[in-house]
Amino acid sequence: MGSMTEQPQTTFRCILVVMLSVWLCISLSSELHGESRRFTRQDKPAIIEGRGKWSVTADDELVDLTGDWQVVKPSGFDSDTIKLPFCWEGEPEKFVLRKTLNLHRDLWDRRWRLVVDGFAQNLAVTLNGFHIDTRSGDGISFQIDLVPGVLRFGAAENELILTMDNRLSRSKEVPLKGGIYARKRYGGLFHNIYLIGSPPVSISDLSAKFIGDHLAPDTIRVIAEIKRQDHPQVDRDNDPYKCQFSILDDAGSEVYQLEPVVVNFNSVGIATVRRLILLPNLSDAICRLQCKLIGNQTHTASLTIRKPTIRFTPQGFRIGSNERQLRGVTYCEPDSRSGVVGTVEQVESDIIQMKELGVDVVRVVQGPTSQHFLNLCEQYGLGVLQELPLFHAPDRVLSEPDLIRSASAQLEAMINRDKMFNCIIGWGIGSRINPPNNENYKFYQMLVQKLKELDDRPVYATIPFTDQITAAPLDFVVMELSPNNFWRDKPLPQTVDCDKPILLGGVQQMVIPGNLGGWSDPTSEAGQAHYLLERLEQVKDKKWCNAVFVSDFADWLGAVSTVTCQAQSSDNQYQTGLMDSARQPRLAFWHLAEYWASGTVLPLNRGDDKSESMALFIVVGIGLVGVLLVFIRQNHLFKLNLIRTFSSPRIFFQDIGEKRYFQSGSTVMISLLISGGLALIATSWLLINRTIYPFDWVVGYLFGDSLLHGFIGQILWQPVRALLVVWGATIVLIWMGTIRATILSRLIGRSFSMIQSFYFINWSFAVCLALLPVGLFAHRLYLFGGGWIATTLTVAALIWSHYRLFVVLHQNLRCSILKVFSYWMVGPFIVAAIIFGYLERSHHLSYYWQFFWGTIL
Repeated sequence: MGSMTEQPQTTFRCILVVMLSVWLCISLSSELHGESRRFTRQDKPAIIEGRGKWSVTADDELVDLTGDWQVVKPSGFDSDTIKLPFCWEGEPEKFVLRKTLNLHRDLWDRRWRLVVDGFAQNLAVTLNGFHIDTRSGDGISFQIDLVPGVLRFGAAENELILTMDNRLSRSKEVPLKGGIYARKRYGGLFHNIYLIGSPPVSISDLSAKFIGDHLAPDTIRVIAEIKRQDHPQVDRDNDPYKCQFSILDDAGSEVYQLEPVVVNFNSVGIATVRRLILLPNLSDAICRLQCKLIGNQTHTASLTIRKPTIRFTPQGFRIGSNERQLRGVTYCEPDSRSGVVGTVEQVESDIIQMKELGVDVVRVVQGPTSQHFLNLCEQYGLGVLQELPLFHAPDRVLSEPDLIRSASAQLEAMINRDKMFNCIIGWGIGSRINPPNNENYKFYQMLVQKLKELDDRPVYATIPFTDQITAAPLDFVVMELSPNNFWRDKPLPQTVDCDKPILLGGVQQMVIPGNLGGWSDPTSEAGQAHYLLERLEQVKDKKWCNAVFVSDFADWLGAVSTVTCQAQSSDNQYQTGLMDSARQPRLAFWHLAEYWASGTVLPLNRGDDKSESMALFIVVGIGLVGVLLVFIRQNHLFKLNLIRTFSSPRIFFQDIGEKRYFQSGSTVMISLLISGGLALIATSWLLINRTIYPFDWVVGYLFGDSLLHGFIGQILWQPVRALLVVWGATIVLIWMGTIRATILSRLIGRSFSMIQSFYFINWSFAVCLALLPVGLFAHRLYLFGGGWIATTLTVAALIWSHYRLFVVLHQNLRCSILKVFSYWMVGPFIVAAIIFGYLERSHHLSYYWQFFWGTIL
């Protein structure tokens, strides 16, 4: 009897040691994995010419500060230098970089600015020992007017120090400061950094916006800001200045010129000139506006303008006089090769492929894009929706004053930088957030009011799709068919009750790269194409739908953690793109391009690649049923135990309690058969529901971007691996129940051994043997809509088994079933409390509690 007790205890100790060792290894690997991701840019970022204060003209002196910088901190970094632009994630949290430069002595009397085209998340600038500025944000651009005397000229050397802080992460802060359901939070400087030396009196900003209606479609409003910076060693230039506007054609020839306007500076040396210009009839839709400052010194700025094809009205967006739906894609510059430090060639290649696809509008998600991208959209005639990096924030978070202040500051920075681009047709203040309601209305009210003060273009938010909504104070909404949305796989309604125009977004389908199964497999490349075209067919005649956005244009590094992508989840790869991470078109790209070009749908191969999985489960199930029948036929004691536990379970379990009818082989075999039946049903459910949103969300929330997360994803995709893992997990659960029963008996004062607990658990759950034949066909049941049968039988068997277990414990421990139940649940409640405390501390679970229950479940 002693040997029988010792063997299970030894086995349990081995299992425990192995599990702890594996967890420790994975944890260490995950930490190391997070420290090593750093991206530097190999090519030179593009300098935007002719864009007001963000541009460099022929009259300006450019000092490019990209390239090699000395690494001051962290000490022990793997290199003494680092190339800007660059971005990084994980440790170290802070970089301190140093660069020295010399400026020619002839440049001492210019007006100097330091321009930073894009950074995240905190950046402090020190120049020659003077603290110049500190900025915080996500994808923010800014420039600083340098006070005369700060820069040194001639032989004297200038020292510039940048302190970049990357402390924000998904597990520590709420959205706009990170977020559990956000993209990767890269810190660093993503685009250009440079000094501009302009004449002391120069054009500091230039913008032009089309304001005409159908009666005067070519009227633009031009605003030029001119600055005069007085130098303490130079007498003020009091000569009058004039500002003249001209229109140049695509070849650079002047086709229209306005009379010069006298410039009047205010007390701080700033003048603003506003003019309305009715453009002449141009042969091309694109031209250049030139602003020339005439006086003692001259300065010229210019920008490209294009006649708009997309106009916003109270009824929605229109393309000219055509009322067809806009065709759109969602886009992110970050990718798996360069993080958020994308190359110039990549961005232009993407836009060319969008034009080939037939796109009208690009919705830039996860924060502002680069000015180079916007400049190319202006040239190629693509409309842009650009939004704040605020996503998946529940109402409680949206109502926080700190978040509203942060969002307002980032909104102002985004608009001030990009308002001169006519290609932007709308500003977004949040993505996948709840529509305006009593709890979050202050957020909407303050941000919309702020935006209207800065620009007159419409404002939107991206919200879950619904058939009834009040969207004011927004001008329009993008309704997304997110993975957990009720309408995700249902036919869309004929009418939607909304007070504002609606754009449909989130039309996407997760794809397993290289899965060439037929379109009946939703994760195949054909299945992706089929789903997209089916959705577009559903809404093409819907009057409420102004535009359709297919998500996403290309796979990119940084979306929500997912376990549904084979061999990709360890890289946190978002597999819904029309283009893969190598920028190669998928099948859906070509079918979508053909559909938008001709309005017809090419036939897709139906196919079916699930027969292998079905066959596997049937073979395993038949094998387990065969083993059960052999044991019943050959082992009379096994057969007797089965008969007694079903005919008179109390007497049978009393026999176990009195140490009779022991047969270790029979009990071990029944545990394997029970866990085998449960594994067949659980694995069938997992494979059919491999893209289920709640499961993905929870796993991504708990594990994030780690090796463990990728390990889970690879296991749950492979049928054989999934079956073995679920089988093993069920056996572990049986042993956990054995330990709980042993502890329970000792708490109540009628202790029995570990081996007796092992018998109690297994024979109490003997009813689950009935799930073996169900497991044979569970995969087919879930595939063809009969999964409720397998689920119902499994739940019923587990409830019945637990009831039998409580009756057995009641009989042997000689106390009430209620007391047994209470003691039985003590352990799980303690474990749940520990897990909840950990998640609250590391993930801010309370922020997302309402979101989790209301949205995920």
